Amino acid sequence: MQNLVINAINSTNDMGIRNSCRHRIEVPVDELEEGKTICLSEYRNLKVISLTDEELIFVINNSKPYILNRYWQVLGTVSMGIPNEYVSESERFVFLFETPMTEDEEEEGMGDRIDELLDQLTESADYWKNIPIVRELLHLFKDCIALRSIECDLISRVDYCSVIADSEVLSQQETPRLCQSLFEYAKICYEQITPDDGEIELEQHFLNIWDDSIYNLAWTVNPDLTDEQWESVVGYKGKLHYDLVQRTYEWEKCIYDVEIECEKSLKDHPRGMGFCHAYWPVKREVLAQHGITWRTPAQMNPRVMFD
Repeated sequence: MQNLVINAINSTNDMGIRNSCRHRIEVPVDELEEGKTICLSEYRNLKVISLTDEELIFVINNSKPYILNRYWQVLGTVSMGIPNEYVSESERFVFLFETPMTEDEEEEGMGDRIDELLDQLTESADYWKNIPIVRELLHLFKDCIALRSIECDLISRVDYCSVIADSEVLSQQETPRLCQSLFEYAKICYEQITPDDGEIELEQHFLNIWDDSIYNLAWTVNPDLTDEQWESVVGYKGKLHYDLVQRTYEWEKCIYDVEIECEKSLKDHPRGMGFCHAYWPVKREVLAQHGITWRTPAQMNPRVMFD
């Protein structure tokens, strides 16, 4: 049976300490009925809005609803300030569903399946083709293989997640939650490694990249953030503007299916110069069928010429 796992993190910003304290809360899934309240810290409570086989919807204090996919997602919040007259402190939370198990309880062949999926990842412009592969990998890590399995130990998980997150197999613009899940899960695993697990050496520079990515992605998926606030906090960072509907849960939930439909519609259309002008209208139409109004890159960047 799955547990909702909550990693509560406290940081003392004025002292320059990141993640100075972390504690773990586990709640069995059969206790997560509608209206249940979970104390996250002295300052925060989680209230369950609804729970299905696919996702948990909850609020933290008076926030807008967060949505956590039970199959693949690892959701991290932004830092939330704690009022204190002496020192500026903050706290953040990382949520995931996890099925605790021993090596004896693992399904046979899980290690082989992980290897198969890793081999299927492709570094091409069609990032969407990797979405179901990475989702399944995260599901296997969380729910189908023991944390210190000889088939896939903690160090291997850190390596796999960090390599995938830092490579060109996913787009943070198209799937920010999936990318966030990789960074968050890699960091959770990294922090659980003991000398008995073996040695792992990561340069501080690499860990800082993790933290920066987690910071930006947490803001990107924050439901309380307006588009205007997002632009001031994260911004486009010198890149082309894109429709911020792409940072919504609804977008990420359906984008793989949308791309499949676009692929079918354009299967006979020649690729190459000018293909984007055929692709974007089809994508906009398919998204509309899924209830999403989307402005194309050409609409978002009227002074840019696309080929």
